[in-house]
Amino acid sequence: MPFSAAPFTESLVIFLREGAEAMLIIAALWVVLVNMRAPAAAYRALMAGAGIGLATSVVAGLALARWLAGAEETAELVEGVTLLLAAGVLLFVSSWLLGQREAGRWKAQLQDRARRAFSGRGMAALFTVGFLAIFREGAETVLFLFAMLAGQAAAWPAVAGGGALAAVILLAAFIAVRHFGLRLPMRAFFTITAWSLLALAVIYAGRGVHELQEAGWIGETALAGLPKVKALGLYPYLETLLAQGVTLVTGLLLNMRITHADRAGAEAAE
Repeated sequence: MPFSAAPFTESLVIFLREGAEAMLIIAALWVVLVNMRAPAAAYRALMAGAGIGLATSVVAGLALARWLAGAEETAELVEGVTLLLAAGVLLFVSSWLLGQREAGRWKAQLQDRARRAFSGRGMAALFTVGFLAIFREGAETVLFLFAMLAGQAAAWPAVAGGGALAAVILLAAFIAVRHFGLRLPMRAFFTITAWSLLALAVIYAGRGVHELQEAGWIGETALAGLPKVKALGLYPYLETLLAQGVTLVTGLLLNMRITHADRAGAEAAE
């Protein structure tokens, strides 16, 4: 089966983005527990919550796949709606990431959540935070994975490869955070990931509208001379290009607003 670079790259970016926040929350909790000389039961509660959150995400993904397998007559409609939903989520995740670029702010938020969780509700809170940190990101990942595989089921080995590489990177980052605290180049990571997610949102918007066209829900206004590049969500139709244009402009405006607010805050602090 030929290797496809585009699904591999999309998968890598999505898994890194979705896994990074969960990894940082778990790692921050771990660091705080170490500093507080917490008992072994606290670590077990945290990791049990994370493990069950991961298992629940997998079950949800399998249930979704099973349901979709039985809805072949509406597959294109479901794929189109899922792609557009994923594009919308990616737009706002992209701008949110840009607002979280300052390592000091990120570290303070994570450690504050960790301290409040441990001191306020004890072991149950640690379990809950571990569960929600993983399950929330896992639920989003299920959505994005389905969007990535929409109409291209043969790409699953490339998607799995991207996910495996992301898992290795996140595991290394988790070990680094545990040993060195949150001393990672978070600003660069968030900035690069934010703009990568905006690019994916534009791709998904084009693919989503095209799937709805194939389902007969949206008309087709052909544009002669334009190429078809499925990996980029580019199709020779006015409707797909409009969707991508609106997505791109919306994402740029959201990201520019966040960037401007950061600059204004930095100037006010000087």
